[in-house]
Amino acid sequence: MNLDVPPRAWKGALLAFAFTLLATLLAYGTTIASLVNIWSHSDTFVYGFFVAPACVYLAWRSRASLATLRPHPTPLALLALIPIGFAWLVGRAASTLLLEQLSFVAMIPVLVVAHFGWRATHRLAFPLAFLFFSVPFGDFLQPTLMVITADFAEQALRWSGLTVAREGLFIILPNSRWQILESCSGLRFTVAGAVLATLFAFLTYRSILKRALFVVSAIAVSIFANGVRAYVLILIGHLTEMRRGQGFDHYFYGWLVFTIIMSGWFLLGAHFRDRETSGAPGEREEPESDVSRAAPGGQRLVVTGLALLAVVAWPAFDRFAASHEGEPAIATVATPPPSGAWKVEAAAHGMWRPLFHGATSESNRAYGATEGSVQCYMAYYANQSQGRELLRERNSIVHEEDSEWRTVREVDRQVADGGSAFTLRETVLRSRDEQLVVWHWYWIPDEYTTNPIRAKFLQARARILGRRDHAAMIVLTASSREPRDAERLLANFCAEMLPAIRRSLRSVYDAR
Repeated sequence: MNLDVPPRAWKGALLAFAFTLLATLLAYGTTIASLVNIWSHSDTFVYGFFVAPACVYLAWRSRASLATLRPHPTPLALLALIPIGFAWLVGRAASTLLLEQLSFVAMIPVLVVAHFGWRATHRLAFPLAFLFFSVPFGDFLQPTLMVITADFAEQALRWSGLTVAREGLFIILPNSRWQILESCSGLRFTVAGAVLATLFAFLTYRSILKRALFVVSAIAVSIFANGVRAYVLILIGHLTEMRRGQGFDHYFYGWLVFTIIMSGWFLLGAHFRDRETSGAPGEREEPESDVSRAAPGGQRLVVTGLALLAVVAWPAFDRFAASHEGEPAIATVATPPPSGAWKVEAAAHGMWRPLFHGATSESNRAYGATEGSVQCYMAYYANQSQGRELLRERNSIVHEEDSEWRTVREVDRQVADGGSAFTLRETVLRSRDEQLVVWHWYWIPDEYTTNPIRAKFLQARARILGRRDHAAMIVLTASSREPRDAERLLANFCAEMLPAIRRSLRSVYDAR
């Protein structure tokens, strides 16, 4: 340790930072709990438990380099907590965990800059950046990875001389039928591989280019390995007439193939490791010391006080807004009364219905007219919270793992609504015996939209302003051999029934 920088220069800064960090962790306890909950219940993101200890260890490895510097409180850095805190508030209000969690993690590097200064933060850049891996991220890649896996497995089976038929995510062989499910997408391998590859590259290489190339190549190899895994499992099932490749074999052979490929890639990467010089691997030792004057104790107290105020203000405002949000005594959506030529039928059409979980109330009724029948389903969400919100991954028109219905086409359509028009989403579904045309859109009090981002924004705005963050999903379904006939039927239904649907939804919102 350089004698020009006495240990007491760091002791006070570390105590102030530790106090501020502890207060931050307590203030954002619900956000931390949401992170731990995902790590605990998701095989894909279980590595999150490993990230924080790894960051602490990496920071500890840099202690000799940091000891040559004198901590300099930087109050101006706290200005960054204003947009970051507001982003957390928006994520909280819109029940968007990704934004909420990312914003919380982003506060920690800002606190490091504020307490220790830019030079110290620069030497801790990798541990602080690595901390962002604690945020579960990548679910949106799942559909794309499923398609890539299906494409790879299909082509590999053809190259093996087998007769293969393909229907969406179903791969059909003469003696078996396979479906690429979400668990087959390889997301867990891709995300965990990216985390390990990033840490490995930092500890193994000094060149930023080599680090970036290794991480990108490791992600590509993990996707390739998952395709090979799917191909091998299907081939084993086919060759053994389904005696192998199921149950335990499915996991054992899958993990075996993936582990062999990825281990080989990491061993190859280790062969090209950079030779270590002075200092810990993955960092450059800066021999020069910082002999500037120590920061006054009063400045450190000011930074600590401002930091506490900046981090605590946002959770306090969130609780204040929630306490002033009025809630209706009754939140039951009524069946829209018939209008025009439409009459209520005895039962909803068929057995199909969309998948919306956690709704406060639902309405599902069929309406008939001379030209046909339309099923009207509404899911109403009041006082939304995590697991009980409209816009979430599990809520969908048809689930990816649904073995009966598959999506044929999705397009946007313009529909007249009084003197104006709005956009809705049309989805064509098909089973072995039936074809459905589904029109659906979100209702955020007095506004229709199909854009989930705009719907989240409207929800966040309502909650921040102390209004009710209510929302609903409207789903209209018609069955027809020709989609054009079903589209005309749905258009006629909307022309006469939209006012009744709007009144039914608004009556729940206005109930006291």
